[in-house]
Amino acid sequence: AYMIGAPPADGKERLVGQLMQLFNEKWGTIIRSLSSSEPHQCLQDQQVLKEISLILRVNERMVSAVGAACHSQLSHFYYDMLKIYKVCSDLISHSTAQQGTQVMGYAHVRLMRNVKRDTLRLVQTFVDMAATEQGAAEVGLTVPQLAQRFIPPLLEPVLADYRSNLPQARDAEVLDLLATLATRLSDSISQEVTKIFEMVFECTCDMIKGDFQSYPDHRVKFYGLLKAINSHCFQSLFYLSEAQLKMYVDSLIWAIKHEQPQVADSGLQIMSQFLERLLSGPQQVYVGFFKQYYFTLLQDTLCVLTDTFHKSGFKLQQHILLQLVGAVECGLINEAAPKQRVMEFLFDLIGKSFPTLHRSQVEIFVLQCFTRARQPAEFQQHIKDFLISLREWGGQEDTLYEDERQSALKEAQAVESQWRMQVPGLVPQYDPSRAAEAEMDDI
Repeated sequence: AYMIGAPPADGKERLVGQLMQLFNEKWGTIIRSLSSSEPHQCLQDQQVLKEISLILRVNERMVSAVGAACHSQLSHFYYDMLKIYKVCSDLISHSTAQQGTQVMGYAHVRLMRNVKRDTLRLVQTFVDMAATEQGAAEVGLTVPQLAQRFIPPLLEPVLADYRSNLPQARDAEVLDLLATLATRLSDSISQEVTKIFEMVFECTCDMIKGDFQSYPDHRVKFYGLLKAINSHCFQSLFYLSEAQLKMYVDSLIWAIKHEQPQVADSGLQIMSQFLERLLSGPQQVYVGFFKQYYFTLLQDTLCVLTDTFHKSGFKLQQHILLQLVGAVECGLINEAAPKQRVMEFLFDLIGKSFPTLHRSQVEIFVLQCFTRARQPAEFQQHIKDFLISLREWGGQEDTLYEDERQSALKEAQAVESQWRMQVPGLVPQYDPSRAAEAEMDDI
């Protein structure tokens, strides 16, 4: 397959067709048997399911190697593939409705789920490889034309299946596919974000918000989807209904409180980027948003920043606090959050959260948050000093300086390595540090 990817674009499609001829013939045989008999019965044959899965995986590997040149190959069986996806979805839903979730362990159900996942991975790989200006140009199309050809028939069965299924039967690969669509086809998917939220967002939130452990794959991929939408379809977030936007903000707040560092870091990154893009946009948009959510975001950010369970996210936590305080200090959101009101809110919140602090300590902290809001380095140091002064952080100040400690260690190791290199015979000829030194010399 990778050899086919090397020739000029005009010859790739022909070579792909020749290489895939045997699998295309096998696919045709399967489709004819499905057409001539009852599809629901045929797709419960384990051998048939294995053959379908194999063909889809081979096509996925071909797409990953060749890219957009597989456009014609995929077009030949795309609609039949989506029909099989829907039949498998219906069979799984029917089985779980009749016999309960234990059917998820049955061999034929596992094979049907494999077919569904292979379908999703194939489409995701094709979009990732082909939905670029260069990839679309190879097949004489534009990216919007490519999106129009492949995406509308895909979304309806995939989204409907995801929402209607039991949580145990929902495939996390759907979230992965949607994240890729949002990244590569932002213009086309922006129009579908409201529908995606309606069909996927709420039911996934219900799966993962009950605790911090269940459905780990869905959890991680869900925030990958939010990150992709936030990065590439940002404007579409403000076309959501008020309830959907609130759910979006709540999901970010829930993420930054998560016990799993990967999810917490994703939540912090998304929220920081969201606030940055929001504050750089139209005033009427961010003022309206902060009227509803400013004090909630400020309270929850400060809560996470001052507890001892989320120390690894300190850098982003204090940056988000800086964004919120800085917006007030610069007078950007006076209408939504007047400076005096925010200062009083912080004073009351910290005083109630840490009753051991003296009133003057709290007052000094709040005042200096605003006076240092225009100097990020000074603001960060101010937050570190405050956390160290808290009884809850006593003896844990090393965590706050972990980044500086790692930088100092690397610098010390570099100095020692340089000194050792200057002493003949001290460093063996094939020591890795010599290779690194040689690479630096070449540069």
